[in-house]
Amino acid sequence: MDNWLTILATLAGGAAALFGTVIAHALSTREERRRANSTERRDAYVAYLVALDAAFGKVRHLADPSESPEDLEQGIQRAFGDAGVYRNRERLLLAGNPKVLSPAEEVLRRLAAFRDAVRGGVKRRTVAYHDAYHPYAEALWDLRRAIRQDLGSEDLTLADLERETWDTRSNCAFCRAHAGAVPAQPSATA
Repeated sequence: MDNWLTILATLAGGAAALFGTVIAHALSTREERRRANSTERRDAYVAYLVALDAAFGKVRHLADPSESPEDLEQGIQRAFGDAGVYRNRERLLLAGNPKVLSPAEEVLRRLAAFRDAVRGGVKRRTVAYHDAYHPYAEALWDLRRAIRQDLGSEDLTLADLERETWDTRSNCAFCRAHAGAVPAQPSATA
């Protein structure tokens, strides 16, 4: 009888150890997956933001009054592709949190509207340029804040960036100098 109790106790102990090992492995695998997903999301967000910035820079350059009109259409057509906007958008759509996707799409729409304004002949240092630029800039702030929230970072405050408002027009020297020519825009929420 003692032998059977010893065997049963050994089997029970072995089963408990095996069960504990399986549970520990499952939990560590889940945590590794969670970390990998978080890293993948962060990388997709950063890649998308960098691509947007590169496309904006290319379009902004094309809006320079010294740029030749012959180069404009070809440059406009290549700006988004060369910057990788659509490739990185696909990555974002696959890896991003749904709460980030709406602001990400809005930024893309606003950047496309800015691009179309430049394609239509809008030049830098004009009211029309700023009318096209500022909606993009404000949508970009909304996207950055949504990304920070998704990644578990504290929300940005105006004080963090030494700003008085999220409204990009009120922080723009050109718009302040031409305040009578620029239509008033509602401020983005803080």
